[in-house]
Amino acid sequence: MPDEVDLHAFVDRIVAASGIDNAADRESLRRELLTHFEDVGTSPDALRAALHRFGGERAIAVVRTR
Repeated sequence: MPDEVDLHAFVDRIVAASGIDNAADRESLRRELLTHFEDVGTSPDALRAALHRFGGERAIAVVRTR
């Protein structure tokens, strides 16, 4: 299960895959995603379940940029 560093790396990959050009918008997406993951709790099981529900990085990026 990702620890905090891995979660941040996961979110960074989603932000990169989103194709958002504007730095402020990328940071907004980063904060939004981290907030969603933090809301589920910090235990490895809670984060694993959230990652499973969210789906893959590319799927999240596509949904966010629509």
